[in-house]
Amino acid sequence: MEYTGLAKPPDGALVHPSREHHLDAVRAVLMLLGIPFHATHPFRDDGQTWMVMSADHSLALTHVMEFLHLFRMQGFFLIAGYFTAMLLLKRSVGAYLESRLTRLVPPLVVGLLAIVPLMNLAADLHNASGTRAGLGLWVDQSLTLGRETTGHLWFVIVLIYFSAVAALVCLSPKVRTFRLNLSDRAASRLFLPAMLAIGLGIGVYEVALLKVNPLLPELLKNPVSLGFALEYAPYFAIGALLNRVPAMNRRFNRFSWLVALVAIGLALVTVGAGELPKYTRPVLKAVAAVGLTQSIVSAAGTLFKTESRRVRELVEASFVIYLLHLPIIVATFGLVEAIPAPYFVRYLVMIAVAFTLSFLGWLIVKRSAWLLFLMSGVRTRLRPG
Repeated sequence: MEYTGLAKPPDGALVHPSREHHLDAVRAVLMLLGIPFHATHPFRDDGQTWMVMSADHSLALTHVMEFLHLFRMQGFFLIAGYFTAMLLLKRSVGAYLESRLTRLVPPLVVGLLAIVPLMNLAADLHNASGTRAGLGLWVDQSLTLGRETTGHLWFVIVLIYFSAVAALVCLSPKVRTFRLNLSDRAASRLFLPAMLAIGLGIGVYEVALLKVNPLLPELLKNPVSLGFALEYAPYFAIGALLNRVPAMNRRFNRFSWLVALVAIGLALVTVGAGELPKYTRPVLKAVAAVGLTQSIVSAAGTLFKTESRRVRELVEASFVIYLLHLPIIVATFGLVEAIPAPYFVRYLVMIAVAFTLSFLGWLIVKRSAWLLFLMSGVRTRLRPG
């Protein structure tokens, strides 16, 4: 059988803006960066532990982890907000919500019932002194609601929250069709102050979250993922607003060396600096996150002006690869850790193994309409091949 693409989208369109392929590409890359991001965790040297830990601890890989954490999910949710606003112009609220739930709920259910439990089992068997002890630990863990319940699928839960709130807000026709018309000149003049104000605003918001988060019951933070939803809501909102302010969106998609250099500089400070004045780090990290996201999106706009077959394949594969990569990292960790090589070589091997096996998993998934639906929520047309 051969994969031929998505089924026809639901009716209820108001307008039909063209797809912005560079945003699809960026979203896929940000998801795939989850592989090098999670592969750093066994080597972290920040006093924290993870599901599986190496005998080697690396400050350099800890900095890589912190750098990727600055912008990866921030950019992902900004793009998700942009596409949400776009889809709510193309489709009725009901059609939009139906399509989003169809896309997100099946892989979430499969992930919570199969993928995450198997990943936890692999970690427990690796860490326990024997198979029986590992199974006992896994059973106890499976019966307890916590961070391990959702694993790396928390972002799917957050996307469902954001989709539902967006649909609710857009029940108002004025909100659904809102558009702010600025001239390109005004957008260019306001761009840098707006970027700085947004970064500072998010930074202050995140400082407030540091005060609020300890007050949230553990159930709301994990596995309900409310803490993650609160953390990334500003980025989703910014992406949605960019869709409705076309001139500012055009400026956002134009590369700025000033923004890129400032963002990289702030990222290096927040990642590499030791002690900083209280609450300074969250603010600097937020400004860096906004700047890095703008730089990545605008650079991609130059690289991916038109859709290519290879990029489209990567975009279609990215969600399934993300679902599979972390269990593969955990399950193969013992074999990779046993390789008699420096830790950085083992880190690269871990990335290569996780990507290769995850992509092979995608090649299997995409050949089955049922697997494709269950693993990525995509209803497709398949033809004999």
